[in-house]
Amino acid sequence: MKPKSLKTALLLTVAAVVVASGLIISQIVTHRYRVILIQGAVARAENIAHSLSLAATDPILVNDRVALQKLLTDQITSTPDVAYLFVIRNQSVLSHTFEGGVPLQLIGANDTVNAESGHLEKLVSENGERFLDIAWPIFGGNAGVLRLGLSETPYRAEANRLWWQMNLITLAVLLLALLTSLWFIHRLTRPLVQLAAAAEKIDEVSLATEIEIRGQSEVNKLAASFNRMLARLHGHTQKLKESHGVLAAQHGELDRAHQRVATALSISREVSALPDLGSVSTCIIQALGNVVECRNLTLMVFSGACPEVLLADGKMLVAIAATDVRPVLDKIAGLLSVAFFRKEDFQGVTLPPNIRKFNKMAVFPLQHNG
Repeated sequence: MKPKSLKTALLLTVAAVVVASGLIISQIVTHRYRVILIQGAVARAENIAHSLSLAATDPILVNDRVALQKLLTDQITSTPDVAYLFVIRNQSVLSHTFEGGVPLQLIGANDTVNAESGHLEKLVSENGERFLDIAWPIFGGNAGVLRLGLSETPYRAEANRLWWQMNLITLAVLLLALLTSLWFIHRLTRPLVQLAAAAEKIDEVSLATEIEIRGQSEVNKLAASFNRMLARLHGHTQKLKESHGVLAAQHGELDRAHQRVATALSISREVSALPDLGSVSTCIIQALGNVVECRNLTLMVFSGACPEVLLADGKMLVAIAATDVRPVLDKIAGLLSVAFFRKEDFQGVTLPPNIRKFNKMAVFPLQHNG
């Protein structure tokens, strides 16, 4: 299972490194310490065996077993780590320190190799206790062999105590490392957490917001890069909004142009099938009424070369002299397309009584063909 946060991952990494290194170091140190203790125990056992072999020579040669037994008893009393002592000569035990007698398996478990030095064997009892067994020749082997058993239990116990001490030290180092790492990681990740929180609050409305992060130089660089990215996004967003507004305006113009073209085409199709100007005027007024919001619409048809002007309101067609509406004609002189005028634009112009109710007038200039 992967850690959910960077802080947890860093803490787990620190803990794993400290624990692994502590266990490895304690194992190596304990092993070396145990080896040194055993080597010292072997040297000590050899010294004791050598001294005892010298002291036991005279009692053995004069066959003074009481003195020999006292010598062995005094030695085992003064050195508690010596587990047993016995002297064997010609396969016969002359003296020993066992309460119930020397075990038969122990007699043949070790023997001297030469007459000048002893021989070491590591033995394990039936209950799992370990011993350093030294066989040392007495008087060159002529007076027998001294067997000394030194227990490894005190030395192993001392090594185990060192192992536990090393583990406790490792635990203390682990706690100190975790506390220090927690403080350091908190200072390291706090700007990143602030940056993440600020980034969560940013949307398209607040793209122009600049994030201020105080921390390590790398975090400052990250915040600066993030701010530059926000500025670029804000600029692109503004350009997209402007482009959208332009496209929307162009689309509106196209829609209006399309509607005008569609209306003009529709009117043209309907007008082309009508027989006279009155029907045409009525059709145009009805069609324009669907486009222009006006209750009363009047249509004016004129030509610059014609002395008359035609006015239509959808019900009747009236011809009046062009001189009667000359101010209007002067105002719309040069008109090339359909135009709409309000009633106020015809102030002072005499119009037929039945045409005066109009609100807007549509003016269609016609080309005169002579």
